Amino acid sequence: MQGPNMGGSSQWDEYAERLRQQLPTAPESLIEIYVQWAPWIAMIFGAIGIILSIGFLFLGAVISPFLVLGGGSGVNAGIGLFVAIVLLAVSSILELVGGYLMKAMSLTGWWLIAVGLGVGILQNLIHVSVFGLIITLLIGYVHIAVKPRYA
Repeated sequence: MQGPNMGGSSQWDEYAERLRQQLPTAPESLIEIYVQWAPWIAMIFGAIGIILSIGFLFLGAVISPFLVLGGGSGVNAGIGLFVAIVLLAVSSILELVGGYLMKAMSLTGWWLIAVGLGVGILQNLIHVSVFGLIITLLIGYVHIAVKPRYA
């Protein structure tokens, strides 16, 4: 039987460790600030996202009859709105849980936030948001640097 560090997750851990070793070392003061404040920021934005997604779901329920009157393009817009709201809710829940677990110094929390950063990078690439991509990559750089602190 395999131990807790064996299996698919250890391959990801090895990949993250190789990436961390290839990058230049982040300043210790920046790492300390990130470890202290990043979980709180993730939990705050996760809670705000959950509240907004619930509000947008109610708004979508109110305007959906009017979207049907718009024909095919209205229904298409409604489906796009619903998918965006569900993705916001899921990512907000992951951010809230990941921040909470990161605060407890859990590696699972670190991975949840890492997955969120990966999704953010893909989203910035799709929307061709250069500024957002640079900011997300910088946050990801510091996030990779703090990985050894999480068990």
